[in-house]
Amino acid sequence: MLHALNIEAYFVLVPQHIFVIVKLKDSRLAKRRGLWVNEEKYYILESTAKNSKVGYPLRYRLNQIDAIVNPFKNKKIDIDKLEFKI
Repeated sequence: MLHALNIEAYFVLVPQHIFVIVKLKDSRLAKRRGLWVNEEKYYILESTAKNSKVGYPLRYRLNQIDAIVNPFKNKKIDIDKLEFKI
């Protein structure tokens, strides 16, 4: 669905779980923390959490992220820098 809407999205693999991050430009999200991958801000979409919103908090330590995968190419992306901040 995100691909059909032309929204950049990736799968984030952590121990025993996976979640989606999306790159959105929306002023309503400006003060929400995001997962910064290589200096680009992405928001967490957590489909398994009840009533979760765009910009769901990161429930893992950064060093627990095993990989970030482009689901449309089934390929890991190279991560040079990773942060969770506003």
